[in-house]
Order: sequence, then structure tokens, then C-alpha cells
Amino acid sequence: MSPKGERGKTMDFSALAGNARIKNQLRTVDSGDALSHAYIIAGASDAERAILAGAITRAALCHGEGNLFPCGVCIPCKKALAGIHPDIMVVGDGEKPISVGEVRQLRSDTYIRPNEGRRKVYLLPRSDRMNASAQNALLKLLEDGPAYALFLLIAENGQGMLETIRSRCERLELVSQSEDETVLTEQGQAILSAILGRDELALFRASMSMEKLGREELASLFAALSRHIARALPTSEHPRRLMAAAELMAQLGAAAALNANPGQLAGWLCGGISDPQLLK
Repeated sequence: MSPKGERGKTMDFSALAGNARIKNQLRTVDSGDALSHAYIIAGASDAERAILAGAITRAALCHGEGNLFPCGVCIPCKKALAGIHPDIMVVGDGEKPISVGEVRQLRSDTYIRPNEGRRKVYLLPRSDRMNASAQNALLKLLEDGPAYALFLLIAENGQGMLETIRSRCERLELVSQSEDETVLTEQGQAILSAILGRDELALFRASMSMEKLGREELASLFAALSRHIARALPTSEHPRRLMAAAELMAQLGAAAALNANPGQLAGWLCGGISDPQLLK
């Protein structure tokens, strides 16, 4: 049951393109407490898996009062977006497979109650690369872990995990969106229209809302913008300007992936588009 005051809320997946099946799968979740204890997030690209994992993480901790969650503006959401929320833990370094020792450390931490929220969220990247011993150690935690713990097992191939693990998790299989299927958010549409229309004031206004976006959402936004701008090249009267704009979006996306400040990215975007070379 939802905590008092949260009844009727809806999870916000606006940053995730397509994947209506997953959105429908989670449509009955109306609070962070209503989320399952464990999910396997698999398929698609690293960026798309990161976007979904980020949305679920913030949803678990959000204290916003509106109808959508995560709201992106409450203190827990802001801390999660900034990477400083004490109830979020990333297991391993994301490159080497998670070891048995790291799973044991995870088990010890799990039984320490949340610092600030109602839940603690554990992200396990490259979960499909764990060996059988590490997965079996994790299995005990999935079976007996405390109710406030939420485990997000992020995997390129969900079938690469033991069936005993898969049977104890809710599985979210992402479908990668092709370039033709890439859907811009309302914010992305506003930025794209301002760039194509060479409207600097509209671009400034649209870019200001980027402050609410996290690293994964920003990287996804700029990647989509780069593709949409490049797609407009064949019919443009200013192809060189658009080529430069598409390259700028790619640079901004790379900076976002490295956790660049949203305010800095907004300034870079507006300054780059205002460059005389791009206005020719």
C-alpha cells in the first residue's frame, strides 16, 4: 500500500524513449515502497539501461508531493541526481566483474538501515559477468534481505544470470530504439526547434530546464539531438552549420556522461549555438 499522501502517483519515464511494455509493466507502481525488492535491467544500450536504473533509483527515494515521481526537485531527488545520496550504493567499479568479496560487503551494508529515506538502493552493473560463486552469494541476499533494500541488477544479457537469480527478480527487458524510432522529449523538441530556427532566446529558455536532468538523461538528450539535427542535413540550406551543431551535441553528450554540471552544459549549448561560425 502507498504511504499516506502518495496514493494515485505515476512513475515518470519521460527520459526513456519507447519501451511501452516496460512502462506498462510498472504502471501499477504508485510509490517508492511499491517497487519490487529486485529488478534485472537488461537489453538495449548502456545508456538506456542507465536511464531506467536512474529513474527507478530516484523513484524509490523521491519525497515529492506532485502526481509524478521521481519529481526531480525534492531533496532526495536532487541528491540522487548529484550522486551524493547516502542510501544509494554502486557495487564494484562497473568494469571488472563483481566478486564474492564485494557481494559479502554488500550483505553487511544491507542490514544497516537507510540513512535518510525509507529504502536503500544497490546498483550492480555488469551483473551478468558475475561468476557462479558471486551469484550464489547474492542469491541468499535476494531471498532473505530486508524489505527496505532494493537491488538493481544491470546486465547486457539477462539470460547470462543463473535461473535461481532470475526467478527472484522482476525482469525489465529493454528494447533498443533505432534512429528512426528515437523520440525526443518535449524539452528536446523545444531545443531542436530553437536550433533549427536559429532562435537564441527560445534556446536559452529551453536550456534552463536542463538543471532538473541527471547525467544519463542529459547524455540521452544530447545523443538524440545530434541524430535529429544530422537527419535534417539533406534538406537544409545551411548544412555546414547543422553539421557543426550535430558535432556540438555529441561533445555535450560526452561531457554529460562524464558528469559535467547541467548549468555548465546549458551555457556551453547556448554559447556554442550563438557562435558566429554556426550562424553562417
